[in-house]
Amino acid sequence: MLMGKYEVSTVQSGERVSISVSGDLSISSISDIRSDIIRELMKKEIAHIEVLDPENIDLTFLQLLISLLKSESYNGRVSLELKLSKEIEDLMITTGMLDVLSKAMKKI
Repeated sequence: MLMGKYEVSTVQSGERVSISVSGDLSISSISDIRSDIIRELMKKEIAHIEVLDPENIDLTFLQLLISLLKSESYNGRVSLELKLSKEIEDLMITTGMLDVLSKAMKKI
C-alpha cells in the first residue's frame, strides 16, 4: 500500500509473509511504517522483511528493524534482507549501523 512517501507491499504464501519496504524510511513516516509492518506480522507465523533501495533511511527505521529482530514476540519469526544503494550502504558502514544491524540479524 502506498502511503505518502514510503511503500509497504506484501506477498503471502502459506504461513509466511514477505514484506517489502521502500521509499522514505524516516522519522516522518515511522509510525505508519511500524503499524503497516506489525499488521502484516500479526497475520502470519513467519515473516521476511525486505528493504528495497530506500530513497532515505534514518535511525528510527533501523531501530524499528532491530526491535523486530530482537523482540520476544517475533523471536525467530522474522528474517531481514537489505538491498541498498551504494550511497546508503556506505553511509551505514561509516556510521556503524550496518554492523549493528548485522549483529542483530545473527542473533535470530
